[in-house]
Amino acid sequence: MKRLLVFMLVVVTLVGCGRGSTKSDLPVRIGQSKTDVRQILGSPSRTGEDFDSFFDHGLVVDYGPSNEVVSITATHLRSGVTFRRSIFGVSIGDPVAKCIELWGNSEKWEETPFEYSRVTFRHKGYYINLEVWSKDGTDASFGTYRSGTIKRVKLSKDNNS
Repeated sequence: MKRLLVFMLVVVTLVGCGRGSTKSDLPVRIGQSKTDVRQILGSPSRTGEDFDSFFDHGLVVDYGPSNEVVSITATHLRSGVTFRRSIFGVSIGDPVAKCIELWGNSEKWEETPFEYSRVTFRHKGYYINLEVWSKDGTDASFGTYRSGTIKRVKLSKDNNS
């Protein structure tokens, strides 16, 4: 019931906002090589066997076995930087209701034991996996956040479409 009330409040907030852009403003794309990503974003702040974190951009890029981009995560990193551009019309901090307005209903909504839910959408040949705040709060790393707003966006290819 509480989730329904939060959802309704968010939808009412969006009335009159209109449709946002449905393009992605990510500086890199799925399928690009690790070399290309590093040429575009610079040296990674942190790297692992299959990922690079770019603290100056608020992005984490995951690579497949051939060193090609398989997913891109836009988030708020511990460095304090948040990815501020839009991904298919939504940005970190936007209400999840905006996603529903732009992309239709979610495929999956999973509650977690943490202060966020995991929500999955399919749009334009991609899986868009969100972390959505499930309550209002304040955190040293994230600052103040509102229930029903986007915490993190992870984009990957939908190979079934």
